[in-house]
Amino acid sequence: MWANPVLRREWRSDRRPPTRLTDAASWLGLLFLLGLYAGAAVWLAREERSPWEARAFLLGACLLYLLGISILAPGMAATRISGERERRTWQALLLTSLHPTQVVAAKLLASLRPPLKLLGLWLPLLVMGVHAARLPPSRLLLILIVLLAASCAVAAGSLWLSGRCRRSRTAAALAYFVTGSCFWAALTTSPAHMSRGENMWWYISPAWQAAVLCLAEPGPSPLARPLLPEYAWFLLGCAAVTGLSLTLLTRQVAAGDE
Repeated sequence: MWANPVLRREWRSDRRPPTRLTDAASWLGLLFLLGLYAGAAVWLAREERSPWEARAFLLGACLLYLLGISILAPGMAATRISGERERRTWQALLLTSLHPTQVVAAKLLASLRPPLKLLGLWLPLLVMGVHAARLPPSRLLLILIVLLAASCAVAAGSLWLSGRCRRSRTAAALAYFVTGSCFWAALTTSPAHMSRGENMWWYISPAWQAAVLCLAEPGPSPLARPLLPEYAWFLLGCAAVTGLSLTLLTRQVAAGDE
């Protein structure tokens, strides 16, 4: 996979030549991030800070990450194939000896690079929040799995939309619309005091799953049998969306993009 020429080309295309402006922005971003780490550590280490306040901080960090991937991932993934069509390089790529799965896998890994980078930068905040909230390490692992599953579903779905659209603007607009509807519509349309498990939004929105993992104890789902934990149904849904999107896209590539 790492020797995949499509993946190497994607990574080269994402790299921009360094300039004074980009170097200055990188240093400013690093200083801001270090200041954010220090401020979070000082705030969470205060003696009067309760575990529930730390849990609220942890939930806020998860929601900020989800907001970040809902801004970064759809647009970049939606232009991976539609952009090649506009540059008229897609058909030439299909005529190579590469297997369709190699092309699709390279596009997916390139699309997952920004969410993974963001999660790596956000990991110290999540670790500090879990420690201050006195949550077990297994809860941190579940939170990371939920965030990664959401990133994969967004990237795969946006990539499939990129394969179905001829223009990058159309693909990006559809990707942002679908992502925004699935991620954040639950937060704005569900009643504030609705009980857990009464609607399917609990199983669609990663924001709800993060809230359960940060503020409550994950319990069995009352809507399905066998009674799996709520986050398990969300992970199964993300796996289904990712697998279906990649399968349809691979079949499209194998058929010569007809």
